[in-house]
Amino acid sequence: MGRLAMEYIKSWFWGPVVTLQDCLAAFFARDELKGDNMYSCEKCKKLRNGVKFCKVQSVPEILCIHLKRFRHELMFSTKIGTHVSFPLEGLDLQPFLAKDSSAHTTSYDLLSVICHHGTASSECSIRATGQAPSKMGGC
Repeated sequence: MGRLAMEYIKSWFWGPVVTLQDCLAAFFARDELKGDNMYSCEKCKKLRNGVKFCKVQSVPEILCIHLKRFRHELMFSTKIGTHVSFPLEGLDLQPFLAKDSSAHTTSYDLLSVICHHGTASSECSIRATGQAPSKMGGC
């Protein structure tokens, strides 16, 4: 059975599969500032339309990504239960680099994962898995 067929079957049980690449693309997406979301120009002191975006100038040797899994609304918080898949090898940050970035390496392999189980307001547990220190470049 092909990879796409397996992802489709998984989506029946766990909902749509979101990839870490999807999360990064959403984080780095351009955001139009207009209407109720205009920015205040420091020079002319007026509200202006604009575009906000973020690009990576340099990359670290070890990349640590923290997915915010809680949604905070007025008086309560809820846990976001969407399944996020991530590659074990070859997470590519190239699409998110600034054009003038001097980064030579933009690909990362997974070393460890920490998972929080429970809700925002109840008892919870944390599960961590990772590679042996010898596989982490001497850490």
